[in-house]
Amino acid sequence: MLPPCINSQSGETKNSEVMRIPPPSLVLFAVLVSVALCAFKAGTSWRSHSTDQFNAVNPAEREEVLKFFNSRTIPPNAYRILFIGDSLTCVGRGPLWEEWNGMAATTYSNDFVHLFAAKVQGCISRPVEIFLVTAGPLQQMLDELKAQPNLSPDLVIYQGGENDNFNEAFKNNYRQLLSSFTNTQAKTIVLGDWWNQDKSNFDRATAKEFGFAFIDLISIQERPDTKGNGGPLNHPGVAAHPNDVGMKAIADLLNDKLRTEIPR
Repeated sequence: MLPPCINSQSGETKNSEVMRIPPPSLVLFAVLVSVALCAFKAGTSWRSHSTDQFNAVNPAEREEVLKFFNSRTIPPNAYRILFIGDSLTCVGRGPLWEEWNGMAATTYSNDFVHLFAAKVQGCISRPVEIFLVTAGPLQQMLDELKAQPNLSPDLVIYQGGENDNFNEAFKNNYRQLLSSFTNTQAKTIVLGDWWNQDKSNFDRATAKEFGFAFIDLISIQERPDTKGNGGPLNHPGVAAHPNDVGMKAIADLLNDKLRTEIPR
């Protein structure tokens, strides 16, 4: 049960705890060992301090890291939230970015993944555990998701498609992505495209086809106060992502949607 006890306006939660876990090395064996020893709880950040190595590894190695991380031991009664997305959801350190979190948030605790998970944790007694499937294009998200069939989420947050051309391949991949957990008991919220209105309209219609709750992000993106953090190099591509204000707005809408439209 998720009682409607979170105040979105104040952002206050109860009993939420923010922790940092030791960063995994991307030397292959050390990656697996370090991640295995660390629980990724609500409000927790899996942060990489290995300069550009995470983004430098090939897709197979990156998939293996995420797969191993998501298969860590967690409490049996955990409330499992799976976030599927691109750089808005989570991005590793690279030439343009220095944090392992949603791009353009000033710190991990200010991205929408951690803000929302902390809100949920403040509302329930079960431990909240975060799981991640992150990639650029939709096809890569599908591949990484298929490689991890045992995630068993209680709640799925879909975000993605910004890195794809809007064509038939996009539509097919997007529908396939949203169908991933239709045969389970998982509740689902779909976040629309951050930049493209046509994609967002398609996202909304597809979410409706599946009976999923939908959140429009264009209305947040169009506000002048929700962007502008260009990172260490003040890169315009980074600055186009949601800043702390934008991330909080997304987290608040997720919280409101969970309280008002998701059966509990």
